[in-house]
Amino acid sequence: MLEKRFLVMSALAMAPPAAIAGRHEADSGAEISMPLAISNVTPLHFGTLYPNQESPVTISVKTSGVACDHPETMLSSDQTPAEFSVSGRDGAVYTVQVPDDVLLTSQSGATLVADLMPVGPGYLEDGVDSFFVGSSMVIPPRQATDSYIGTFMVTVAYQ
Repeated sequence: MLEKRFLVMSALAMAPPAAIAGRHEADSGAEISMPLAISNVTPLHFGTLYPNQESPVTISVKTSGVACDHPETMLSSDQTPAEFSVSGRDGAVYTVQVPDDVLLTSQSGATLVADLMPVGPGYLEDGVDSFFVGSSMVIPPRQATDSYIGTFMVTVAYQ
């Protein structure tokens, strides 16, 4: 019996040591950022116009001003591009998505299409910024007189 114990002990002593796994700590973290918020400060407004009876009227409302190929058709000077305010993470760059156009509809069902102007990326200085959306519209001859209203969606996202 002594021999068996010796043989067993000797077999264990000659076995290679078990592999020892290496370990090291790793840091982890997360930054929870303020979501972007957007609000419409000023609506897009073409002012009050009357249709030319003979030819189309093209009006453009931009951040640099208003252009109209028939200025005599403009009855008011209250045209404004849409203004939006954005807030979010300080120092962040954001992108703006604007649809190609907006459909304006009157109470009688008459329609006009206003082409929207694209907007480039913005920068949140001190966590805030604003941008403008301009538009251009062609009013056909003898367009129905009425108030026209439309809505368009603007989306902002961190870049």
